[in-house]
This record gives sequence, C-alpha cells and structure tokens, in this order.
Amino acid sequence: MRGMKEDDDIFILSPYLINKDYKSIPNLDLKLSFFNNGMERPVEFDFDAPTYGYFNQSKLPCRMNVIVGQNGSGKSSILSKISRVAFSSSKERQSEALSTVGKITPIGIGFPKIIGISYSAFDSFQIPGVSIADKKQILSDMLSGRGRYVFCGIRDICHELREYIANFDEGNTFPDKEIIKDRVGNTKLKPIASMCEEISSLCKLITSKRRITFFKNTIKLLSQENSFKEIESQLLDAIKNETLEEIFFYCSTGHKFVIHSLMNIIAHAEKRSLILLDEPETHLHPPLLATFMTAIRITLDEFDSFCIVATHSPIVVQETLSQHVHIMKRYGNKIDFFSPDIETYGENLSIITNLVFSLSGDYTEFHKELDTIINNYIALNKSKDVNTIIDYMDTLFNHGLSMQARSYVMSKIASHLGQ
Repeated sequence: MRGMKEDDDIFILSPYLINKDYKSIPNLDLKLSFFNNGMERPVEFDFDAPTYGYFNQSKLPCRMNVIVGQNGSGKSSILSKISRVAFSSSKERQSEALSTVGKITPIGIGFPKIIGISYSAFDSFQIPGVSIADKKQILSDMLSGRGRYVFCGIRDICHELREYIANFDEGNTFPDKEIIKDRVGNTKLKPIASMCEEISSLCKLITSKRRITFFKNTIKLLSQENSFKEIESQLLDAIKNETLEEIFFYCSTGHKFVIHSLMNIIAHAEKRSLILLDEPETHLHPPLLATFMTAIRITLDEFDSFCIVATHSPIVVQETLSQHVHIMKRYGNKIDFFSPDIETYGENLSIITNLVFSLSGDYTEFHKELDTIINNYIALNKSKDVNTIIDYMDTLFNHGLSMQARSYVMSKIASHLGQ
C-alpha cells in the first residue's frame, strides 16, 4: 500500500493479535503487572519515564525494569513464568492451570516476540507452550530462526523439545500438572560448534533484515570498553567477510556472551517485543557490563521493545530509575516486592549495595578477622595504644588499612579501653 513500509505496525502486529486473540499491544507507557499465588501482591512494571527538554523532548532511561533479590528468592523463576503466560493466548491465560503459573494484567496484552536470555548451565525452567502443537511450533520456529518465542543461551532447547514431545501422545493440551510444572528434568547444553553455527546464521538473518549497520554500530558502542576495543577491528572485518563465527570461537567467555545475546536480540526483535534477561553480570567485568546494558537500552529504543532484567549487580541498578527497580524478598513460601527508599539512578555503588542489596558490615567476614588481629596483638603485647596497634596492622596489608577498616579498628580499640 502506498505510503506504508514493511515494518509498519499493521503488518507486524496484526497477525499476532488475530491468531492469539489479543486485545491490545504494548506502548511506551506500558504498565504491566504479574501475580501468582506465591506472591503477597502483584509486581507492577512501569516502562515509561519522565521527559525533559522543550523543543526536542527526551526521556530518562526507560523500557527496562530490574528485579533484584537474594539467591533463592525466585527472580529467574519469575522471568520464566512471565514468558510462559505472555506467550499464551488470552483464552489460555484464563485457564485454571495457567492461572496457577501466573496472571498478567492487562489480560489481553500481546507481545509479537518474547526473547528469553539465560546463559546459566543450571537453567532448567519450562519454556512456553500449553499444548503439543505449541511445543512443536516453537521447535519448528527455532530451527528455522523465526517465530514468537526465542531462547538465547547455552541450553539446547531444540534437542530438549524433541525429547519432551516424544514423551506425550498426540493431543491438544497438556495435562494441568504438566502446564503448572516449573522445571524440566532433562536439559542439554550446546557444544561450542553449535554456538558458532548460530553466529553464522544470526549474521545472515541480521543482514537479510537490513540491520547490519545497526549491528556494526552496536559493536562500535561496545568498543568504548577497553577489552572489547581490542577485538573491534577483528569483529568488523569478520562481519564484512562473513567469517564472524571464526572470531567468535576464540573470544573470551564474556565477549561470547555479549556478542551472542545482542546478535539474537538484533536478529529476532520486532516492534513491541518483550525481552527477559537473566543475570547479565554472570560473565562480565563491571565496565563491560555497564557498556552492555547501554547497548541493550539502545537496542530496545531501536526496536520499540521492553525488557525485564533479573540481576545481582549494583551496576545495573545504578543505571536504572528507582521506579523501575523491584526488590524481591522471600518469606517462607511467599514472596513480595518493594521499591527502593532511594533514587538509584546515578547513586553511589556502595549506597546501592547497602540499601538495595542489604549488604552491610554485618554480613561481611572482615570484621571477625580484624577482631582476631586486635585481640591477639593486645594479648601478646599488653598494649591498647591506638596508634601502635594501627601502625602494626598497617604493615599487614600492601596499602595499609582501608578507611572503613581503620575506622572500625579505632572504634574497636576504644571499646577495649572502656572495659
């Protein structure tokens, strides 16, 4: 039709809305809530942000929400459940079994693409699909590099799906107990050769979608970080010569993670996609993590998409508005979400670590070690002179006591003097 482009909403979004009976599509002012019976209350995801400027208005960082919490609180599980409910049709979401997995509000919201990203070898979460037909479709789509659901990671989902489907008779919907189940018992990891083949396929897909320039610009952005700068020219040459998989093979683990995950997003994302990113900090040095998250945000803007991140990293939180940060806490069999008491965006990392991640001196071991040194010195030397003890303790460390340790030692010695 005259005046329309192939990536206009009418062409990209209509088939998904019709085929899955969705009532609406997400916009930048998207507000999405998720709830299941294991939660005290729904978690509310608001992907918008305040604007600034007058003639050329811009927004503060948006499109991304972040979940933080202790190990075992259920962050990764929440991402998995969201993907399973978001993938399902409006009708399927109202079933008793899927409602047990979770409920999304608005109930009729539809995402054209759902991209799950997890590079944990321990990941065993169930992927979306409530029927044999769903699982077969996902398998077919992943083999052909298309479809609504994309899994990005080291799990061989295609191999797992073949084995999984073989365990069930031909039929329509899985039994309720299978839909409710969070994890699968048998997982398989990809060999590096398969990952390299994926890089080659992704590069061809990015090229066919005319996104290669954006991909190259993303490589240049990542090269602001020193370690990535060292391989920038090799990567750009390999893209030009269609040999990127050869360079990928020799990259470090962190660089492999960055390249593979971003290529998957750039290759597969469509307008209004939902990206679920699990613990991006696992393989990354802090400066590369910060640059990687910047690249993710720019990619979200490029493809008008949204992202929920589960993380342990204060660096990710430091780049995120507090209204987009959700602190997850577990109380027995129940979990709840809280907002930070501070503005996290641009805050000092130590303050974020203390107030958002609840890590203070009470949880560290260095106090006990310093106590032991002080007590041993006093017992052996019969001296409680502050300067003498601090001078001695300074000799034990290459750069002397840190400011925090020095403050603690002085306080501890003062308490000895008061005895």
